[in-house]
Amino acid sequence: YYKLSGEQMRKNLLQGLIILLIFNVVSSAQDIEVGLKLIRNEKFNNAKLYFNSLLGTNKKSESYFYLGQIYYELEQYDSAKTAYQNGVAADPEQPLNYAGLVKINVISNDKSASDNNSKTAIELGDEKNPLVYVVLSEAYSNLKIKQYDKASDLLSTAISIDKKSIDALLGLSKVNILKGNGTAAITNCEEVLKIDSKNPEALTLKAKVYTLINKNNEA
Repeated sequence: YYKLSGEQMRKNLLQGLIILLIFNVVSSAQDIEVGLKLIRNEKFNNAKLYFNSLLGTNKKSESYFYLGQIYYELEQYDSAKTAYQNGVAADPEQPLNYAGLVKINVISNDKSASDNNSKTAIELGDEKNPLVYVVLSEAYSNLKIKQYDKASDLLSTAISIDKKSIDALLGLSKVNILKGNGTAAITNCEEVLKIDSKNPEALTLKAKVYTLINKNNEA
């Protein structure tokens, strides 16, 4: 048995705090990823329950954003707006909820609010957050809006920030499908597969394009 010196105790405490901090960061990242997988698999009810369960954590603002995304996908625009607004209230410095609100502003034809929220989202993202531009592009690729060129421009900006942004490349592939440009859509998917050779969304989109052009074996 021996007694630790004050310096040793401080070192041990510091090491313990660092380990705890790393664990919490990794755990939070994994928590969000679980919810994202549910969204990608279109298990929206389960995803809503999951992100609601995270509202008491340090991922509150981000969870509200993804709840907004789910409601938007389900065309429940009032609920989506409320979720994005709650996300802004939880963390006014989080840019994604402002980008989410742009989607509501565009569908509501509120150009003034759309311009203001777009500007805030881009500024808070330091103009270097590709996901902000991906979310903004979703406002214009909506089938009720069909401003596909504007959506493409925003996604191109996202890719110029990060050439390996899978979200941006997949988004551009989807927009190219909507524009009827299957060749470009497949090229976007192939760029994703260079980064992640087993990405299920890229593989599914490629299959979709091949089906549309009657290349069933490739699909």
